[in-house]
Amino acid sequence: MKKRMNVFILLVLIILILAIFYNINKNINADSKIPLAASKEYISLLSKFPKEKQGNSLEPALKPEGPSEQPMTYGLVLSSESLHYKAAPNKESSERIKNATRWIIDNSDLNKDGNPGWGLPQSWDAFADGTINSENHPYTITTAIVLQGLLDALSIEDFWTEVEEKEIKDLIADVILYWLKNVYIGDENIGYLGYSQEPTDMVYTPNVSGMFLSSMVRALTDCEDIFNYTEKQFVTQHAHAIANKLVKTAKLENGMPYWDCVYYPTKVGNGNTRPNDLVHHIYILWGIEEYRAHFDKINIPFNLNQSIASVDSFWRENKIYSYPQNVVLAGNQEHLKDRPANLWGVGMMLAFYAKYGEVEKANSTLKAIDKFYGPLPKLTMWPLDFSKNDNFYERYAAHVLFGLSYKEFYKN
Repeated sequence: MKKRMNVFILLVLIILILAIFYNINKNINADSKIPLAASKEYISLLSKFPKEKQGNSLEPALKPEGPSEQPMTYGLVLSSESLHYKAAPNKESSERIKNATRWIIDNSDLNKDGNPGWGLPQSWDAFADGTINSENHPYTITTAIVLQGLLDALSIEDFWTEVEEKEIKDLIADVILYWLKNVYIGDENIGYLGYSQEPTDMVYTPNVSGMFLSSMVRALTDCEDIFNYTEKQFVTQHAHAIANKLVKTAKLENGMPYWDCVYYPTKVGNGNTRPNDLVHHIYILWGIEEYRAHFDKINIPFNLNQSIASVDSFWRENKIYSYPQNVVLAGNQEHLKDRPANLWGVGMMLAFYAKYGEVEKANSTLKAIDKFYGPLPKLTMWPLDFSKNDNFYERYAAHVLFGLSYKEFYKN
């Protein structure tokens, strides 16, 4: 009897010890910042961007084709690796962040006009109107995405020296203030940013204002000392004005917001308006939802769930399309309804779903990317049943890396 009692007591003690160990281990895991391992999908795709030349990109528009240093690619990789490092500090990410930031700072005036900003290394006719912008001409959208990268890098605690931090902040302030003083069209109540500072590009294309708005809001709210008091008031007022323009031009379909791709001035342009394709739609939402999260001066007539629903409308039968499937595209645009989304569109869809907690939708998007554009990491710009071009285009694939970083690291 005594022997049985001893065995019983021993078993009780073992159970108590195991329970205590389990609770201690649970609390450690819950309360401490345990590094989060990146998935094999993220690491394999990251490896496609060499650490010393992370923005070196093959471009489909270049003839003859050849790699070029693309600021947008640097910005997206910098954002991705900044999120990665914050969730799981590691030597390679640290080196990548510093390399990309240094390249961006050192190449903030590639066209040598004395003004900061980033664009395309190739010449380009932005609106197919016969006016060709020269190599390294800065564009609003590219500049906005690079600013996002710098802001993500700046958000890493105890990473930069005081001198480095000041250099990054000064550049962010210089870029935003220059753009608002020279590329903004409107007044203090409503306005937008032109596609670029070129006079023929001063056209309202909502996606560039949307993405730049996100950078403005983050510069205002993430870092108190990027702007002095007067500058802060100036940038804040323009943030409200840009948000107001985006809200006033939104078209609601059952509460879901959409915008035309381009709003040409009267009697200018080809007159063929159409909704934005997937990537540009999400660029707009990225800015609007960042604004909503921090300011309430401008009434936004749709909520976050309706923004998410508008992104859902690009799906049909488990495939992702370039244009919303609930919007009528008639005449010479009718064929666009069946066009699949390209790679940067699905990458931004992945990022948007992940940023706003749509876990299952993010998972479905990643599966679609791997199935129709992959398998990862060898991604194609279009599904191969639509285009036989199987080249890997880094600037487009960087949007998927950006999406993966949000899926894996943003909430961590």
